Amino acid sequence: MLGGCSPDVGTGRSMRQLILMRHAKAEPAAGQGDHGRALSRRGQAEALEAGRRIAALARPGAALVSDSARTRQTLDCAAPALPAGLPRRFTRALYGATANAILAEVRETSPEVACLLVIGHNPGIGDLARRLAADGEAEALERVAAGFPTSCFAVVDLPADSWKEAGPGRLAFLLPADERSGA
Repeated sequence: MLGGCSPDVGTGRSMRQLILMRHAKAEPAAGQGDHGRALSRRGQAEALEAGRRIAALARPGAALVSDSARTRQTLDCAAPALPAGLPRRFTRALYGATANAILAEVRETSPEVACLLVIGHNPGIGDLARRLAADGEAEALERVAAGFPTSCFAVVDLPADSWKEAGPGRLAFLLPADERSGA
């Protein structure tokens, strides 16, 4: 597993781990409006695979999720691979949120949570991943700079004793299993 909550040897500070995930592929808006859009079959499969990949890298202690249908369903599809009983907070504040608004919500996370999963929407979730990607492997940094397709996630190790101090950190970035070229 990546980082998490161990001390950062260089600074002596604790580490926080933030997983920023864009919702899985959704059906086109029809009648229910954008907020109510459900995941497509492809999206359900992508979210399940993303959950498996997240679980192989990290152990989220809580999930902070937009209250839209597609973000809720993304978490539901990923959940079988994640820790049982994962505390969840659904909030309208993440729906269409900017990077600053998402970071403000992250900073309200309990200090007992060492690893936080955030599921939201572009452009805010991708913008925040790019903003926090101060360091990391060149390929990962290039991928996050190129875009943030559905179901992808960034894992950022943050040198911070609490979420209120969350700022730039070290990035690891992955895509779902199919590694599709477009989204």
